[in-house]
Amino acid sequence: MTNPKFSVIISAYKDTGWAVIEACRTLERAGGWTYEILVADNSPHGRFFEVLGNAMASDKEPSLLVVREPAPGKTRAQNRAIGLARGEITVFLDDDVIPNRDLLAAYDDVFAHHQVAAVQGRITLHFEDEAHVPGWLTPRLRLDLAEMDFPEFKKPFEMALTGANMAIRRDVFAHLGGFDENLGPGRSGSLEDEEFFHRLRAAGYTVAYTPHARARHLISRDRLTFRRFARLYRELGASEARLSASLVKGGPVRFGFYTARQIMRCVVRSLGAALRGRVGQAIEEGLNVFFHIGWWRTYAHQVR
Repeated sequence: MTNPKFSVIISAYKDTGWAVIEACRTLERAGGWTYEILVADNSPHGRFFEVLGNAMASDKEPSLLVVREPAPGKTRAQNRAIGLARGEITVFLDDDVIPNRDLLAAYDDVFAHHQVAAVQGRITLHFEDEAHVPGWLTPRLRLDLAEMDFPEFKKPFEMALTGANMAIRRDVFAHLGGFDENLGPGRSGSLEDEEFFHRLRAAGYTVAYTPHARARHLISRDRLTFRRFARLYRELGASEARLSASLVKGGPVRFGFYTARQIMRCVVRSLGAALRGRVGQAIEEGLNVFFHIGWWRTYAHQVR
């Protein structure tokens, strides 16, 4: 059997799977490319085989494989799927992302004309309820929702990769290994893509960005609350601690005092911004408090 050009790995957690089904059908309608789809199933109940089997039964479908990983951890499921992937280029999507029909063509064009190891695709935010998008959703917070919406091609791409829509050559994984299984959703919460990006750069690889490999990130209304962002920032802090706790000097007590000072500064800046009517800045500084809390809790646990 001839290996496909692309292996599309969709990281799946939500049991409904409707966005995964729509992504598969969008790629099918594009045509013109040999590809396989691997659904890296890390959902709580493991129903993706049933859901996709019922919805995608068609002789015209490309190879579709559900790779089940019961232990919590998006990166664990991704690494299992990477080990089974046969394509020259591995494309990564999340289960709340809908790609455009020209996604694979756009990625193929970049890899064919540029010496790059990975390509970041364009990600736009598609809100479930546009009327209730909060006014305090700043550009920085939109980035936290995985927005990557730049109009120009970039090489090298200096920002970290965002796994909701990216492509990586398969031979890179043979050289660097897979994603860090201590990071990402189900583990530390996030930064698995950033950690891999830094390994790429340290190994001398080049990363590019193309605005033509487009995908829509579906944002439900419940994700646009301060509570959800606070959880996200705790996870960011915890993930950052896993990456850099070994660099901390002075021990947990001394660093605890440092963290307390940082939190107080964030609180003061948040209150000051609120008094000046800068709601977005006040929210950002308030969220930084949760980042430092997540950092400290994870660091303290690691040094016990």
